[in-house]
Amino acid sequence: MSLQTGDTLLDGRYQIVRLIGRGGFASVYLAHDTLLDLDVAIKELVPSAFGDTEREERFLREARATHKLRHDNIVATYNFLKEKGNYYLVMEYMPGGSLEDALPPNKPLPVNDVVRIAREVCKGLSYAHTHENGIIHCDLKPANILFATDKTAKVADFGIAHMSSHEPGSQHYVTTGPRVLGTWAYMSPEQVGGERSDPRIDLYALGALLYQALTGRPYADFRDGATHADIGHNIDLVLNHLPAPPSTHNRLIPPWLDDLVLQLLEKRPEDRPDTASEVLAQLGPRLTQPLPPTRPRPWWSRLPKWVWFVLAGALLVVVAALLLL
Repeated sequence: MSLQTGDTLLDGRYQIVRLIGRGGFASVYLAHDTLLDLDVAIKELVPSAFGDTEREERFLREARATHKLRHDNIVATYNFLKEKGNYYLVMEYMPGGSLEDALPPNKPLPVNDVVRIAREVCKGLSYAHTHENGIIHCDLKPANILFATDKTAKVADFGIAHMSSHEPGSQHYVTTGPRVLGTWAYMSPEQVGGERSDPRIDLYALGALLYQALTGRPYADFRDGATHADIGHNIDLVLNHLPAPPSTHNRLIPPWLDDLVLQLLEKRPEDRPDTASEVLAQLGPRLTQPLPPTRPRPWWSRLPKWVWFVLAGALLVVVAALLLL
């Protein structure tokens, strides 16, 4: 049975306030930690998934991946417990919602806001990717970027993350099987092929995320369906589609940011930046530079070319007539 408002966990320590989100295998509640007098978020494995080995393992993987991560740009995990016949993950409460919530329908976010968010996400990814942590997110997308009260962006939901072995500095990454996990619009070509051990997977997803935030649309026309035709269509886009520069859809995007997004979306991992720290370095100096003022295009600049040819021909006729006179 799912939690209800007023329910408690851990001998009354956590009091459930209300449901704030529900997904395919987990529900998230706002709760109050009465011991620390702190609002927290509690993720509950949905009762129907309890006993489902794969979903339980995914839930446990998130707990293992995040319990040791302590960074200003990663949502903190405070506690993990099994109670009332279910699993519960106690996390930092993020009242600012998600980037998915903040994206205007079919409209871009301001460029400087996107750059700020990108910098903060890169800091979180860089920390997670270190040899000491060895964690690759594998499902970076707007829904998994959450905001604190002060609008700081933090990476969340490491449910399908890949972790290195427990030996510090190891580059061996564990996997759970051949099935492709992720979200099509943010999935890298090598991830479609089953590769999940390269941090540049997350950088490709970052490029797709930035493309959408900067333009108001995904970099390709992905389908939501689950038929073989839909899946084949999406795989072809991930493997072969070369996106148009983001500035094609938003002329306020500066050339350096245009180039960076396209680098992140390169099909071959070796053609992308090597690390999140390298991406951060490219973003850092640019943030303090204000965008040049822009003016709306004058009406006459939007006239089709044939109109200009007609006007030019008419002008020549007038000039010839004046000369004859």
